[in-house]
Amino acid sequence: QVAHVARRRFAGPDPVPVHTHDFAEVLWVEKGRGSHEVGGVRSEVGTGDLVLIRPTDRHGFFDGDSDFTIVNVAFPASTLTHLKRRYFRGDPGFFGGRRSRPATYSLGPGERRALAAAARELAQAPGDLLALERFLLNLMHDLAGRSPRAPLAGCPRWLREACERLREPEHLAGGVQALAGLAGRSPEHVARQLRACAGLRPVDLVTEARIDHAAARLALSESPILDIALECGFDSLSHFYRVFRRARGETPRSYRLRSQASLR
Repeated sequence: QVAHVARRRFAGPDPVPVHTHDFAEVLWVEKGRGSHEVGGVRSEVGTGDLVLIRPTDRHGFFDGDSDFTIVNVAFPASTLTHLKRRYFRGDPGFFGGRRSRPATYSLGPGERRALAAAARELAQAPGDLLALERFLLNLMHDLAGRSPRAPLAGCPRWLREACERLREPEHLAGGVQALAGLAGRSPEHVARQLRACAGLRPVDLVTEARIDHAAARLALSESPILDIALECGFDSLSHFYRVFRRARGETPRSYRLRSQASLR
């Protein structure tokens, strides 16, 4: 069996205790509302919310109302790795990427009906790898080009504005301290607010901003890679290479060669 499809109705204060596993999941709320905890941070989920659970996510559900019903499709981590290598190698955000919280999307009624029909078909052939990959690729195709629910949408305005300004080149090298300065709050207060409203750490935002800026500079300039690394706030070339490769799946040099080759 390469996939497990289940539909569960949960209710009560602690319907699914926090747990971890070595497989991935696609889950969505069929109806009702409850709280979803990931990495120690809880957020409310309701009808139409779809969450891509990675093998590394530690999660559970709480405070479900009487109608809280979830459908989930569980499958091996090896399938996720295969799809990323074959189709999404250049997409650092594939299946949630390396963010501290999984990607969450909102589905309309028609999308929910189509996904439910696809899940029922998969449930009839749980050992068919082709059926599983078709289910996942169709879903990924439907989600392509759609941004996950903005992680900072629920944060105070002062914090959202500080995070936006952090992406300006002159602030990148300052890192977490620069973010706190832009916010006009202490680093500890910024960290608490980010965790409460977005489930993120300041270092996550800093790293993302630095890598995005570095990728643009690598693709559109001839500046030495070391200069770009220092400009973005990395203390050494080896550190930059390690972080960039973890985020983008390739080295800064290979990223530059591939990006600039496509422009010639």
